Amino acid sequence: TQQVKTNLGNFYRDQGYLEVAVKATPLSPPAVDGAGVHIQFSVAVEEGPLYRLSTVQLASGLLVTQGEYDKSAALHPGEVANRSQLGKGWDLIRYKYGSQGYLLAEVKPEPVLDREHGTVAFHVTVNPGDVYRLNTVKFEGMPDDLRRSLLKNWQMAPEDVFDEKYLAAFPSITSKQDPSLAKVFIDAQYTWRLSVDRQTHTVDVVIRLNKRD
Repeated sequence: TQQVKTNLGNFYRDQGYLEVAVKATPLSPPAVDGAGVHIQFSVAVEEGPLYRLSTVQLASGLLVTQGEYDKSAALHPGEVANRSQLGKGWDLIRYKYGSQGYLLAEVKPEPVLDREHGTVAFHVTVNPGDVYRLNTVKFEGMPDDLRRSLLKNWQMAPEDVFDEKYLAAFPSITSKQDPSLAKVFIDAQYTWRLSVDRQTHTVDVVIRLNKRD
């Protein structure tokens, strides 16, 4: 029941109905067959008002300036307050903090709803948390010669402030440094896994190159 309410509620919030109320009532016990579990629901939706964005105001002192945010934001004043598009803006801020070691930074957008005019403003603060540093990086699932080449090009050393932006951009940076590796990243899917130690504030990285289908 809760999953139905969450999914349907998020669908409406993506359309700007930020105060939508969803009621989902099971009509029958779960029925199980080879295709899965089936439940019939009665669903009632109260959309509430449609909201448009008025402003996004960043608190002073953040690593992202107001100008940087306004230039890169996916959603602009006057547009429907799409939850997903707003989320891209919060991710932009989180990404900036992640590039400077604040791996677990919490972006806190506080909405102020103006029901009379159908607008919403956000005041955004950030709880940066602790700075994390790189502990180890490993390249798995590839030949030894390729692993040595990638390690040679890897520029973030142990105990360096962990830079999530560099990790994401490693294929493009490396392809420019060593054009012979460019085809490797074209032919493979670049993925990574992080192991975060909250006590030592360190990060272990495992990088894999998987063949594309």
